[in-house]
Amino acid sequence: MENNQEQNNKNNNFEKTPNKEKAYPVRNFFKELKRVSWPTSKKNYKYFFWIFVFIIFLIAFFALISWGAKEILESIGAN
Repeated sequence: MENNQEQNNKNNNFEKTPNKEKAYPVRNFFKELKRVSWPTSKKNYKYFFWIFVFIIFLIAFFALISWGAKEILESIGAN
């Protein structure tokens, strides 16, 4: 019986102890920043290219929609 009470007391004390990592947020930020795997310049150029292509696609898509809407409105006689 006493062992169970001691075990419960230890568990309760453990749950109440604050997380020490929260005490130093700036230090933990820099630790985590060192663990980040940054992309290589080759990957950066690749991502830039695909984003550029996607933006050009969106511009063309919305230009076509705008042009099509203008043509439809002109054909039905709307100003």
